[in-house]
Amino acid sequence: PEEMRGYFKANCIKYLWRERYKSGLEDLRKAHWYLSRLIDNLEDDMKIGFFSLLTIVFVILKLTGYIVGLGGWYFLL
Repeated sequence: PEEMRGYFKANCIKYLWRERYKSGLEDLRKAHWYLSRLIDNLEDDMKIGFFSLLTIVFVILKLTGYIVGLGGWYFLL
């Protein structure tokens, strides 16, 4: 969700900003952790989006008769 991405971005920026003034390497590691979570989150969203698109295309083709099913197999006409 958008809220999680905002949370990850904000914490990443926070730890990058304070690195010179507070905990140095530890803050960079924390920024890296939040950036990794942000990337993982975005990759998951892209996977879900891609498979949702495939499902929509499949349903449209099936409803229009361009795909027929036979015993668990589907054929594109």
